[in-house]
Amino acid sequence: LGVAALVLLGIAAYVLFGGDDSDGGSVAQTGPGSLAEPHSRTTPVEVFYPDGDAEQRFVIEVLEPLRDASAEAAADPPAEGQRFAVTRVRVTNQTSADAPVADLRFNAVTAAGEIVDREANSCSIVEPALDYSVVLGEAGVAEGVVCWVVSDAAFDGLLLGIESTQVGGRIHIDLQ
Repeated sequence: LGVAALVLLGIAAYVLFGGDDSDGGSVAQTGPGSLAEPHSRTTPVEVFYPDGDAEQRFVIEVLEPLRDASAEAAADPPAEGQRFAVTRVRVTNQTSADAPVADLRFNAVTAAGEIVDREANSCSIVEPALDYSVVLGEAGVAEGVVCWVVSDAAFDGLLLGIESTQVGGRIHIDLQ
């Protein structure tokens, strides 16, 4: 992926994450990375946002398409009408400052725009899970699985919604 493409994706990320979020949950409605126009799963997305006097900068890569991991949990399957939705991601710190993975939220977003919060609807059946406690140094990388419990109806068309805990906005990536 060329530098120019990363810069363009980064600008879109900054527009999403850098805007006013006085209501605590605004989401860009149009443009690359929006719900209507999610980024491709095969394209790394640069996410950056102001963090005090500095700027945090990550590259997020979706390493595998969304899959149903319910069969892998024979001992502890999801409830009737639900599935374990799983994908694997890589997070790379692009700044010289330490950057906690916990500054990012990885939520599933339904085709209707409903958020499936990872913390409230997570599943730990597939390893290795993405370690949110890791603080990445310069060029540091964290890689792992993110998993959500979703309804059968919501599974098709799920998007990855990446949010910063520092500012508002969300970037969407198609998981298909």
